[in-house]
Amino acid sequence: MKAMIISVGKELLLGDIDNTNEVYIARELRQMGVEVVKQITLNDELNSLKKEFHGAIQEVDLLVVSGGLGPTEDDITKEALGQALNLDLIFNEDLYADFVEERRKLGREITSNVKKQFYTIQGSNSLINHWGSAPGEHLFFKECHIFLLPGPPYELRNMFLNYVKDFIKTRDLIEVRSLSIVNLGESQVESIIRQRFHIPKLEVNTYAQNNLVEVKLLSQGQDQKKIKEKLDQAEKVLTELFKGNIYSFQGQDLRTRVVKLCREKNIKISFAESITGGFLAKTITSCSGASHILKYSLVSYSNEVKHRELGVSQKTLDCYGAVSRETALEMSRGLYEKGYCDLAIATTGEAGPCPAEKKVGTVFVSFYSKEKQLVQEFCFSGDRKEIQEQTVNQVLFLLLKEFLEG
Repeated sequence: MKAMIISVGKELLLGDIDNTNEVYIARELRQMGVEVVKQITLNDELNSLKKEFHGAIQEVDLLVVSGGLGPTEDDITKEALGQALNLDLIFNEDLYADFVEERRKLGREITSNVKKQFYTIQGSNSLINHWGSAPGEHLFFKECHIFLLPGPPYELRNMFLNYVKDFIKTRDLIEVRSLSIVNLGESQVESIIRQRFHIPKLEVNTYAQNNLVEVKLLSQGQDQKKIKEKLDQAEKVLTELFKGNIYSFQGQDLRTRVVKLCREKNIKISFAESITGGFLAKTITSCSGASHILKYSLVSYSNEVKHRELGVSQKTLDCYGAVSRETALEMSRGLYEKGYCDLAIATTGEAGPCPAEKKVGTVFVSFYSKEKQLVQEFCFSGDRKEIQEQTVNQVLFLLLKEFLEG
């Protein structure tokens, strides 16, 4: 199923209001396996609305329109759609009477212009708005299902869940699986899938965010058993292809997963950050529950701080430099010996753009606990921010794989 989202309202084009509806609808449709092929925001202008509506019904199977259903003069979504489809607007007496009765029970005033909301497009099904006043509509026209929803986000989200989502669920059995991948770019992941993954009639999509990649698998049909078998097979193949890079099969956020497991295992962590400059601590503290696991964080950017606060020997700094396996290990050991944590984690590296000691992108990460010490070297690419993001993601992934899941 292919879908288009049209948002109506001048205030959206002016930037006075963030278009959270568009983001919400697109995300929900994706989760249900509906492909959104176009999103557009339009002014409350009759001719432009008519033109876009007329084109949309020829392009997609599902059109979701938000906004322009209210009582004011510039609320013309229904008028534009009716004219685009050459269908009349008909006043819905019953719907209006129910609305009036409900408002009177609540002791609320009813203005004369509110009647405008109860004109519906010929042949459509009215969608009662239990969360506001303007009803929505569902219309099937030339193989396209059209949903008109009110603009206020609280009303739209409830109506989407109760009408659009329920409608989509009745079309086909749909199941979605998710694999989350670290330390590989989206282009790499997509290339590997294209060359080495071949399961017919299975939709596979990749999404990149903050140097992490999510792979979505979608299967649909009428046989639940066959859908499950196909997804199980796909998951097995992808697990083998990306072995060592998968951190979640449930679409969980990497940092949230780390915080959750640290809490469950009662592991207290501390950071000594050079290249990441506090980014690690910021990432962890953005999660609920971080106060239970993060005990201490030191931004040890200068060699002086590395030496005085973390006990990195001057000999190590002189012989191997700040960006080295030896310095990373001594940073983590010095932090651990302060006694704040069960596991000390240190980062040091070259973020660029001008290299000082090593090639830009060279990063050393060190973990130090009573039972285990680990130092790893990485070579990341990208600009300064991207290298820092990749370092943070790799630290969290190593923490997950080496100390939490084992």
